Amino acid sequence: MLEPREVYRDTGPIAAVVVDCADPRAMARFWGAATDWPVRRVTDDLAMLRCARAGAPASNSSGCPA
Repeated sequence: MLEPREVYRDTGPIAAVVVDCADPRAMARFWGAATDWPVRRVTDDLAMLRCARAGAPASNSSGCPA
């Protein structure tokens, strides 16, 4: 369960799907193209995509430590 945050407002019953990965930037490019979801935030450690449709979940990819 996620703590309440503004970024998860209006996401519906599934607030986020978190995926551990080695390269969040590459994962964001792939899933952004595959889902046609815009990348909301991307760093070397984290990427966030979210469907533009109200009530849709967010997708977070976080890099695993080397």
